[in-house]
Amino acid sequence: MTDKKPVDVLRQAHLVKLYNTMLSIVKQMLRDGADAEMLASTLVAQGLRLYRGILDEKTFQQTIEVIVKNSKNMGIKPLFEEQPPEQPKEDKVN
Repeated sequence: MTDKKPVDVLRQAHLVKLYNTMLSIVKQMLRDGADAEMLASTLVAQGLRLYRGILDEKTFQQTIEVIVKNSKNMGIKPLFEEQPPEQPKEDKVN
């Protein structure tokens, strides 16, 4: 007998739908020319702000530690097989 909790199928279905919706939006933004690094940093920052708003400080810190630990161990794969085309960098801001 294992100590694993049963999977909440409805919650899992919502998670998959949300993930796929966000993935579709991200892919479209990249096709429309968004800078991939800027988009990634924005998504991470917004995710952290969400966590900061819904978790107490201890749980927030534990969550960050789990994210960092898992990012090293879980074999995160790139979003695309090939890197998106690099966006031209502007030298000056007008």
